[in-house]
Amino acid sequence: MELKYNYEVAFFTYWRRPTKEEIKFGYGATHYRDFDVNECFNDDGTFKLSLIGKDDGLKYYSARHEYYTVSSASLAKRNLC
Repeated sequence: MELKYNYEVAFFTYWRRPTKEEIKFGYGATHYRDFDVNECFNDDGTFKLSLIGKDDGLKYYSARHEYYTVSSASLAKRNLC
């Protein structure tokens, strides 16, 4: 599914859960990060649902989608747009 977006947007927001070390030191909140719009699309023009940060190596998920667990414990996705 190809998402259309406003070309004036300079970044998209992604999120990740805290690491065990961050929880240990009291930083246990959900972490948000803005990625440049050029990093958020695949070569075929489709929107990336997750990214790996180049500086920290951690996986971030798109804040434009809601992820939730169902009874089968698989990761499901619901589009918020």
